[in-house]
Amino acid sequence: MPKKPIKQGYKIYGIADHGYIYNWAWSSREKGLQRMVLYPTLTNTGSLVRNLALSLPHRYLTIYLDNYFTSVPLFSELRACKFGTVGTTRPYKLFPSDLSAIKNRFAKKLEWNTLLTIVVQDTLCLTWQDNSIVLALSNIHTVDKAEDFRTKERRRPAKTSTNGRIVRDVFGNLLIKELLIPCFINNYNQNIGGIDLAN
Repeated sequence: MPKKPIKQGYKIYGIADHGYIYNWAWSSREKGLQRMVLYPTLTNTGSLVRNLALSLPHRYLTIYLDNYFTSVPLFSELRACKFGTVGTTRPYKLFPSDLSAIKNRFAKKLEWNTLLTIVVQDTLCLTWQDNSIVLALSNIHTVDKAEDFRTKERRRPAKTSTNGRIVRDVFGNLLIKELLIPCFINNYNQNIGGIDLAN
């Protein structure tokens, strides 16, 4: 990162809640990730997340991750360790190819709030059409019950937004409107009720 103020090139990965870091791990450009237990079914990054999660004093918590960390094998492993996990994801090779194809081919054609899901290894994989298509994973949510959705006040996107043409129709003449959206997307964006992992 050319404009980074510290040129040594290191990162700290932390597991945090309500602004407090509970535990962390180091990584540097020269030495890589600090020494830790590696798990054969996980990447080094997945092993990092599992180690940080297992350092917590309690189970039955929900951990919110950004798409740098998320994968189906990690979510499956954390579920086995009694952790809920939710996060956006990237269209990597283990994410269902049908859902990735929708993001690649139909991102500007789906109606707003279209939701498509596939369950892989007890992990809900989804594609949701918001202002742009969101890919996400959850090992604790479903999408087949009324309580899986909630009303949230949303602001109408600008005409120049990626899918403004599609999304703005939902709002009509209103600048702000209450809309029904998947509740775990709402929770993830607000970082409610769980531990957050970020770098």
